[in-house]
Amino acid sequence: MTLSVFGLGLCSPAGALARDNVFFPRANAPLPTPAPFVLADDRLFQVGYARFVSPDLDLADRLVALGRIALEEARPDPGLPLFVCLPAPGEAFSQAALDDVARRLAALVEASGVERLVGAAGAFDALARIEALASAAAVLVGVDSFFHADRVAALAARPPGPFEPAQLWPAEGAGALVLGRAGTQRSLGAILTSKTALGRGNDDDDEPVDAAALTELIGGLAEHAPIRAVFGQGRVDALRSREWEWSAARQAAMFHPEAFGVCLEAEIGRVGAAAGVMALAYTFASVHHGVCPPACPVLTWAISRDGTRGLALAVGTTPPPQGVLLPLQGRIRRREVARNEVSPDELASLGVAPPAFDEASFDPDAALAPANDIQPLERPLPDPATKAPLARLDLERIRPSTLSTFYAEIVSHGMETLVMLGKARERSPRRAVPEIERRLLCQIDAIVASGPRALHHVASDGYERQDDPWRSFGTTITARAFDGDDARRLVSWMINRLPDDAAEHARLVAEALALTGDPARCALGQDLRGSARPIARAIGIWFFAARGALTDEDVRRSLADESKLVRAAALDACAAQPEAARRAFVPALRSALVSEERANAFRAARQLAVLGDVEVRRAFEDGDVSARLGPLVGELYLLAGRPEDAASADAFFTRQTPSPPLLSAAGRWGSPAVLPRLLQCLADEELSSAAADALAVMLGPALPPEEVRDAGAWRRVIGSMRLDSSTRIRRGLPYSLAAVADECASGALSRLELAGRVDELRARLGRPEPVPVWGYAADVEASLAPLLRAARTTKGTA
Repeated sequence: MTLSVFGLGLCSPAGALARDNVFFPRANAPLPTPAPFVLADDRLFQVGYARFVSPDLDLADRLVALGRIALEEARPDPGLPLFVCLPAPGEAFSQAALDDVARRLAALVEASGVERLVGAAGAFDALARIEALASAAAVLVGVDSFFHADRVAALAARPPGPFEPAQLWPAEGAGALVLGRAGTQRSLGAILTSKTALGRGNDDDDEPVDAAALTELIGGLAEHAPIRAVFGQGRVDALRSREWEWSAARQAAMFHPEAFGVCLEAEIGRVGAAAGVMALAYTFASVHHGVCPPACPVLTWAISRDGTRGLALAVGTTPPPQGVLLPLQGRIRRREVARNEVSPDELASLGVAPPAFDEASFDPDAALAPANDIQPLERPLPDPATKAPLARLDLERIRPSTLSTFYAEIVSHGMETLVMLGKARERSPRRAVPEIERRLLCQIDAIVASGPRALHHVASDGYERQDDPWRSFGTTITARAFDGDDARRLVSWMINRLPDDAAEHARLVAEALALTGDPARCALGQDLRGSARPIARAIGIWFFAARGALTDEDVRRSLADESKLVRAAALDACAAQPEAARRAFVPALRSALVSEERANAFRAARQLAVLGDVEVRRAFEDGDVSARLGPLVGELYLLAGRPEDAASADAFFTRQTPSPPLLSAAGRWGSPAVLPRLLQCLADEELSSAAADALAVMLGPALPPEEVRDAGAWRRVIGSMRLDSSTRIRRGLPYSLAAVADECASGALSRLELAGRVDELRARLGRPEPVPVWGYAADVEASLAPLLRAARTTKGTA
C-alpha cells in the first residue's frame, strides 16, 4: 500500500484548522471552559466543545458542522468517493440519523459515493478500501461529538471500572484527509501500510487487556523499522495506555532510541469515533509544520469501543521552505506568515478608541470562571413534582464565540503567559531556564499561528496594559517574531508611548530586542540610537551592547549624554566591551564613581573592581563615595575587599539597616561575625527568607526546607561547625573560588544571582573579559564554562 496525502483538515476544541491543533495545545491554549452539563444530582459534567460552533445545533447538525470545517480545510475535488467514520448507533444516534449525517457530508463535497464505517479503528479499514478503489483519489472524514445531553447521561451512568478515564473529559472533533495514488501533485506524505485486528474483547471498552492483537500488528511492520514517532491514544484511558505500553515493550526493537509518543486527545479530550482519522490528520499536520521530523516512519494507531485495533505507518515529506509556519527552534526569529498588516492609522487609533474585542473577549469574570467552577456547599432540595433529566445543558455556562474572538483570546492567553514566563526566566533557578525558554517559544508560535489579525491583537493587548514593564517585554518579543515593517512600527509606537523615566520598561524592551535580532541588520535599532527621546536612545544602546555591536566612540558619546538613563545604558555598554576598550574608559568610570547618583555610581564601581583599578577602594576609604553608594558598598567588598578590610566589612554588614540585598551580600561575604545579624533577621517576616538564603550560602544546605527559618536549628548547625572567626566561609567550607564556581554550576541561582557571582569570579581571578549571563540559556552555558574552569584550577581565594 502507498497512499499519498494531498490535503487534510482538523477541527477540535483547540481550533478550527490543523495548524491550530498543532500549535495551540503546545502553548496550553485555549483555556478550559466551565463544565457545560449538569447531571440530575446537580453534579457538573465537563465536555470539551468547539466554541466557534453554535451550541444550539442538534447532534446531527453538530456533526455535519464539525465535518464541514474539516472538509473545507482539506479542499477535496468534487466527484471523489467519501468514506465517513461515525460512532455506532446508540445513545442519541439512530441508524437513520447516522446515515443522514453521512449523506449530508457527501453532499458538501459532491462525492460520487459514500461509505460509512464505525469507530475509531474504522479509519484504518477505510485506508485499505481506498487502496483497492479503481479511482485515483478518495476522501476520508471522521467526526464525533459528546456535546449532547443523552450522550453525557450515558457516560455518567456507566459504573466505574478498571478502564475508567482519569481526568480526561469527552469532547468533539473532526478530521479529514484527501488520499490518492502518487502523482505530479505535491503531497504531504504517504501512508505505507494499514492494518486492523479484533482484540479478544467484549464491547464498551471493558475487555481484559493482553495486548496480543496490537502486538501482532506492530510486529508486521518490521521492514519499516525503526519507527521515529507514535501518534495514538496512549494517554486516553487505562485500557489503551496498557495496550500500547505492553505492545511497545514486546516490540521494542521496532522503535528508534529517541522515538516519542503524542496523544492529541490528552490535550483536547476524548473524541470517540473520530479518533482514528483525527490522529492521522494530526500526524501529517505535525510533520508538515515541523513539529515531527520528516522522511522517517511514524506510526498512528487507535482502538474502537468494540475492541478493533487499527494502525497505519506513514512517512511525511519535508515542509516547503516558504509558506508553512514552522516552530521556533532554540531562539526567536522573524517569520513571514499570511496576515493583515497593521497600519499606522490603526496604531494611532488605539490611543483614542478601545480595542474592537475588549469587553467581550477579556471579561475578567469569564476568564476566572473555570477556576471558580466548584460545587455549592449544600445542594438544593429536589422538587418532588418535577422529574429532572439525567443530564441537561446549562446555557448560562456556555461560552460561545466567533472564530475572530476565539483567536483574540488565544493571543491574550499567550501574552499573559509570556509575561509570566519572562518573569520566571529572570527569577527562577538557572536549571529551569531552558524549559522556560522552550515554553516561551511555544507561546510565540501559538500567537503567530492565530491567524491574519494576530499582530492587531498583540498591539491592542500591549496598549491595554502598557503600564506593566513585562507587558512591554512580551509585546516586543512577540512583534519581533513577525516579519514586516508594521511589526517594527508596532515596537517603535510602543516605545514612543513610554515616559522618559521608565527605566524598567527600557531594560526589558532592550532585552527582548537582544533576544530577537541582529542590530547590524535591524533598522529599528538604528532608529532608536538616533532618536531625540532619551528612553529610545537608552534602549538602542542596551540592544546594541548586548549583541557586541557598539563602537568605542558610541560608548564615549553616550557616557556624556545629558540623560541619566542613557548614561546608565552607556555604563552597562562599557561593561560589555572587550577589556582593552574598557581600560580606555577608566577615567570616565572614575568620574562616574564620584559624580553619578547611586545606581550609576555602582555601575562604574563594579567595573572598576572587575578591572582591578585601585580607585574602587574609595568606596571603603572615602566617606562621600561610601555615602553615595550606601548599602551597595557590600557588593564591592565581595569584588575588591582585601584581608585588611575584614574588620570594616564586618562592621558595615552588622551596622547597616538590613534589607534582602544586603543580607545576600553578607551571606556571600561569609564572615562568622555576621551570623548573629542573620539569625536575628529570621524573626522578621519580610527578611526571613533572605536571611535563610544567606545562611545557606554561608553554612551550606544543612537544614531541611521546613527548618530553614528556625533560628534555633541554625544555632545547632553553627555550634557543630567550630568556626574560626578569622576565616570566611562559603557553603560550610573555607572560602574559595572553587566554591563560588560550584554555586554558579549548580543551576540553583537566578540570572541576577549568577551575575553577582560571575563578577566576583572575574574580579578575583583578574579575568575582566565580559561573560554574558542574560542571553539564551545555551549561550550563557557556553560563555560561563571557561570562567568556571579557571576558578576551579586556581588555588586559594585569589
